[in-house]
Amino acid sequence: IVFSPYWNIPSDILREETLPRVARDPAFLERNNIEVVGTTGSDGEGMDPTEIDWSDPSVTAGLRFRQRPGPDNALGLVKFIFPNHFSIYLHDTPTDRLFNREKRSFSHGCVRVEDPVALAEYVLRDQPQWTNTRITSAMHSQREQSVTLKEKLPVHIGYWTAWVEPDGSVRITDDPYGIDKVHAKLRGYSE
Repeated sequence: IVFSPYWNIPSDILREETLPRVARDPAFLERNNIEVVGTTGSDGEGMDPTEIDWSDPSVTAGLRFRQRPGPDNALGLVKFIFPNHFSIYLHDTPTDRLFNREKRSFSHGCVRVEDPVALAEYVLRDQPQWTNTRITSAMHSQREQSVTLKEKLPVHIGYWTAWVEPDGSVRITDDPYGIDKVHAKLRGYSE
């Protein structure tokens, strides 16, 4: 678990979303609490964004960016890391209002958690020093802090576009990530 996490902006989001915004509006970084922490392979020293030629792709190609911890951080106030090959994790969100929408495929792949305090209490239940008060304090400290679980906890992520309701009816929803089509093709089904 990482309380008050930095968000290290992935290269595809950086290339497709962040850099075009910065090129149009240099104040974007400051407004969104994002810092330039050097180039890939550097020691992570901060760079002055006013000294960067944002219009030159050869200059911006290797830059690394991260959003500082805080209430507006894209990861919210806590992230839950688990081993996987896709850099996917569970995390809080500063945009809780998205949980009220019927269609909620707004993420780049990670999974937003609706009640991060309850999840943190659950996964840290074997560490009594991590009380609700301490968890909440760590989430709001704006200082990144990692806590390692004492025991492994299995994580299973499911993606359902159809299921049976308690009354026996079948509920079918859309497939925002196109997984059903891929599975159907692999199994030899046509549309």
